Amino acid sequence: LGPRPDPPLASERLASSPVVLLSAPARLAGRPALAPEEIAAGPLLGLSLRPRFWTEVLARLGQPASPRGEAMFDSLDAALRAAEAGHGFTYAPEMPVADHVAAGRLAPVHPRRFGIRTAWSYWFTTRPESFDQRAIRRLREWLRAALSSKAGIAPGGAEAEARRTRTDIKAP
Repeated sequence: LGPRPDPPLASERLASSPVVLLSAPARLAGRPALAPEEIAAGPLLGLSLRPRFWTEVLARLGQPASPRGEAMFDSLDAALRAAEAGHGFTYAPEMPVADHVAAGRLAPVHPRRFGIRTAWSYWFTTRPESFDQRAIRRLREWLRAALSSKAGIAPGGAEAEARRTRTDIKAP
C-alpha cells in the first residue's frame, strides 16, 4: 500500500484507495456528515509523513489554510486510535479502515474523497522475469479479486495492465 514502486521491479496497481476524513461516530451526532467549518475547528490529527495534508484539504473545502490544533502522529494506527477515542478528526486510505467503519469504531465525516488521482494504491510487485510465471500470475489475479471485493473500492482490473511497469533488474 503506497505510491507506485520504483524500478527496477515490475509492478501492477491492483486497487486504489482514496483518502477519507474520519472521527468517532459520536462526533457526527447522528448526522450523515459535518460541515467543513466543523471539521476545520478540529482537533485535527495528522500524520508526520503527510505534514501538509490538513492544510491542503481545508483549502479544498474552502476553509482557512492554517489548521488550528493539529496533533501529529508517527503512525496511521496511532492517529486512528486517537480518532476512535474521540480526540479529533483524522484521515486514512479508505480500504484499510473499512473494517473500522463497518464495526462502528470510526465514521466518515465528509462525503468527499481525497487524492482520487494520487490515491494510495495496492501494488503487486515482483522481479520482471517472474511477472508472467503461472504461479505469480495466479497469485496476482487472486489478490486483485480479493481487493476488488471490498466495498467502495476502485479495482485495478483491465486498466491495471496498461499501468503495469516492467523494467530490468540491475545487478547488485
